[in-house]
Amino acid sequence: AISACAKGGNVEHAFDLLEQMKQAMAAPDAISYNSAISACAAGGRWNLALDLVIRMQLARPTPDQISYNAAISACERSSCWQMALFWLAAATKGRRSPNEIGFNTVMSVFDKAGQWQL
Repeated sequence: AISACAKGGNVEHAFDLLEQMKQAMAAPDAISYNSAISACAAGGRWNLALDLVIRMQLARPTPDQISYNAAISACERSSCWQMALFWLAAATKGRRSPNEIGFNTVMSVFDKAGQWQL
């Protein structure tokens, strides 16, 4: 269900589903979080996407490559190049080597923000 929210960019519903899972004592897994992060990206809510990654870093499950790529994508859609670069670095520090998707998305956000000279 959270994946459907991601496809439609329905951020509020994705968050509601995560909360319902917690209340039902069904801990959200990485797939659930990643789908919610993708919903935030599709809905242009980069700040909420980053909040979810931080929640993952502080608890379980830990963010994976998909989590970081989705967070970078959320930044890209909002032209937040500084945050995209931050999450690319965080992925590296977290021993989650960024893949070509993460690097390409960061290059795209630099281009959109007019920061191609960096």
